Amino acid sequence: MATTEQIKAGIGNYIQTRLMPRLDGKRQFLLGTVYGLGMNKADALIAQAAQSPMARTLGIVRENGEIDVDALHSAACAQMQAQGKVTVEIPFMGTFTFDENDLRELRQMIGG
Repeated sequence: MATTEQIKAGIGNYIQTRLMPRLDGKRQFLLGTVYGLGMNKADALIAQAAQSPMARTLGIVRENGEIDVDALHSAACAQMQAQGKVTVEIPFMGTFTFDENDLRELRQMIGG
């Protein structure tokens, strides 16, 4: 289980240590700016997601607002094992490929 603050800190750490080094200065600036804007709205986005019927049915978000990151991580790892890798095109950033090691690192950075 993790709080919204732990998730925000973990994502920020992952971006700083894993994504930023892959980018040139302009793209680092853009990603940092987008991250800052997104994190300002993260609490509202997570609260909205917590109210979704799917999140409630799956039990991902507890009544106290904590998120079951272990369940999410396990499900994502199972899918990643089936796929091997996921490649994502992020506008203005480029193409990023993620694998099970990336999921593990992100989970460790979130803590909880």
